[in-house]
Amino acid sequence: MMRVAVFGCNGFLGRHMVKYLTENCKNLSLQLFDLQENTAFSSLNYQILDISNLDMVNKIDFEFDMIYFFSGLTGTEVSNVEAEKFIKVNELGLLNVLNCIIKYPKFTNKLIFPSTRLVYKGEVGQLLSEESPKEFKTIYALNKFSSENILKIYGLKYNLKYSIFRVGVPYGNEIDGKISYGTIGFFLELATKGLNLGVYGDGKMRRTFTYITDICKQLFNVSILNQSNCETFNIMGENLSIIDVAQMIAEKYNVKVEFRSFSERELILESGDTIFDDSKIKLLLSNFEPIKFKNWIV
Repeated sequence: MMRVAVFGCNGFLGRHMVKYLTENCKNLSLQLFDLQENTAFSSLNYQILDISNLDMVNKIDFEFDMIYFFSGLTGTEVSNVEAEKFIKVNELGLLNVLNCIIKYPKFTNKLIFPSTRLVYKGEVGQLLSEESPKEFKTIYALNKFSSENILKIYGLKYNLKYSIFRVGVPYGNEIDGKISYGTIGFFLELATKGLNLGVYGDGKMRRTFTYITDICKQLFNVSILNQSNCETFNIMGENLSIIDVAQMIAEKYNVKVEFRSFSERELILESGDTIFDDSKIKLLLSNFEPIKFKNWIV
């Protein structure tokens, strides 16, 4: 029986990870944690938890095989405005969990941590490997990279097992009524209302787009391998520009794409091209074929 915990199970990634685990994994003992009183998973083992509260974290029995750690705050500009809150939850919250894990002398926990494309310094037309130069334009991006390095420290000092997965642009939704979230969700919300899509600049900024279930498949199927211990991976996906996805959505819903100028502040925060070199993860998942956006949007 594999003992699995999902921290942050009510969030976008967390909800889909729970769905994937319950539908695809047998002999699983699942424990869920999040901040909210209500959850979509009331029929499962669910516990209210604020990871920034050490007293609450201390009460958890950390005898898990795998911990999927999706707890935390997300956001770009808002993280600069609310920096103290983001540091408290995203970095100190992770430290609270790690410091409780290592109290178990025979702990077998492996922690799975989702990071972000925003830790990279964008390079026009260049595939970014896990070792490519980094740049931090928001506190959120810095939170993620700091957390990556905290895990590396605990791996060296306490022999903690972990895997880090950097995610590009997720899309899709298999749980509630929304079609998608984030960039794609924003475009779809406009298009389904018959409104034109606004694209900043020339729209040629490229990203790695990955369907949400494909993200969950990679997180699970790689993290269970010993070769992934204490390693960082770029999630596989599809290399597309913003204008590529906007035009496919516009065509489906019979709306137009309009180009808009960046404000000075938006231009400062724009990351440029962040396209993943996914060769490292492909070595472990050689037969994996991510869903194509054009096939999903039809």
